[in-house]
Amino acid sequence: LCNDERYQSGIASDSVASHVYDVRQPLKIPTHLEQSVDIVLLLFAMSAIGPYKCDDMSNAIANAIKILKPGGVVLFRDYGRY
Repeated sequence: LCNDERYQSGIASDSVASHVYDVRQPLKIPTHLEQSVDIVLLLFAMSAIGPYKCDDMSNAIANAIKILKPGGVVLFRDYGRY
């Protein structure tokens, strides 16, 4: 991804940024980055946490809310029946 020309041109114009976090842990991000994300993408994250780790699940939801702009979108893909 980082070598993709489209990604590189987005970085130059400050229109694209990507970060990877352990959503189970409380995020330690600078205050100016709070509510700065348009899209939170959770790929198989919720099932990886499991149903019995309530603190981890709560942290994951709180972290998504903390960094998401008002009106932002959470996209997730996980196991389950459709």
